[in-house]
Amino acid sequence: MTEIRTNTLRIASSREEATTLRVLGERVSRLFNAGNYLCRQAFIARKPIPGYATLCKRLPLEYEADYRALPSDIAQEVIRKLAEAWKSFRALRKDHMAGTLKQKPGLPRYRKNKDGSRPYDYIPVKSARSYAVTHTVSIALPADLRSKGRLSMNPPHSVFSRCHSISGWEGNELAS
Repeated sequence: MTEIRTNTLRIASSREEATTLRVLGERVSRLFNAGNYLCRQAFIARKPIPGYATLCKRLPLEYEADYRALPSDIAQEVIRKLAEAWKSFRALRKDHMAGTLKQKPGLPRYRKNKDGSRPYDYIPVKSARSYAVTHTVSIALPADLRSKGRLSMNPPHSVFSRCHSISGWEGNELAS
């Protein structure tokens, strides 16, 4: 039996910490959108859609400022999430073409709000180097945002952590 565990952190932060997290979240959205643009252009031109490895090579070259604005492990996790979205789209499209899926799947969307601003509520961190949760929450920051190393916050324990666990998940369906 496979078990997937996800920690979702909702942080009650100070104004300065919130500003730093907002900037980091906007940079995540900017990199996601840059990679999504490359994938969409390839799809529209009927060329092969770049995968994770190709995006990891192209984004630092073509969108260097967006890529370098994040710690490398967070940037790679953003690219991984984008590659997963496109892989899912291709699988759904294949099912639709075969007739097993009735609704036509839509392209992976850009990360933007209805008013055109970028959302800042999503910062994927997977590596132990990126974050730590003990009695504080600590997140690695890019060099231009850190004054004393990592961003450390002391939120109330009842506010900041929630754990989701999905047991028996095989990759095709979710167990309730």
